[in-house]
Amino acid sequence: MELAVRRDTDQLYFNGASFSSATAVWLPATGTSAWSFSVSALPLVAGAHTVSARALDRVGNVSASGLSWTFTFDGTGEVTRLTFQHEPDALRLVVPSAADAH
Repeated sequence: MELAVRRDTDQLYFNGASFSSATAVWLPATGTSAWSFSVSALPLVAGAHTVSARALDRVGNVSASGLSWTFTFDGTGEVTRLTFQHEPDALRLVVPSAADAH
């Protein structure tokens, strides 16, 4: 699984260090049957962001099309993780609330 994160206000993609790429930069998620991606390095600012995901198999084949989710970061709390849950025919983005931080 690979992810690309775009800051929607200026359409720039996260390249692993900053939002400075005009084209998608695909970053690896960790895991085999459940995937995770640390957001601690993401310099999120208030506003909308789009996360796109695509499948990648062991020999390097990439899925023809991926899924995308848009979320709005309000900048008032600390985000510790974003979770994608598998549902029939879709993945769901779960953003923890302040109550989840305990």
